[in-house]
Amino acid sequence: MNERRLLRAFHRHLGMTPTDYLREQRMRAARRLLDETTLSITAIAAEVGFSSAANFTTAFRGHMGHTPSDYRRLNKQKKTTRSAFPA
Repeated sequence: MNERRLLRAFHRHLGMTPTDYLREQRMRAARRLLDETTLSITAIAAEVGFSSAANFTTAFRGHMGHTPSDYRRLNKQKKTTRSAFPA
């Protein structure tokens, strides 16, 4: 199968390019690590395949609208608020 045909099939089935899919998977993994671990931003960047924490932070901010540190802090606040006022 040639590259062009593969790219079209990928886009047809997933609605995105392989690069976009990879970025989405990396961001999903990063969000999980930020939510569930105390790993440093540098460690998370390396874990999800970024060459530096700066590149990771830029990509994460572009994807999520917050830096990884802000995302972690905001989610921690939300969880604390929810547990303080159970439904």
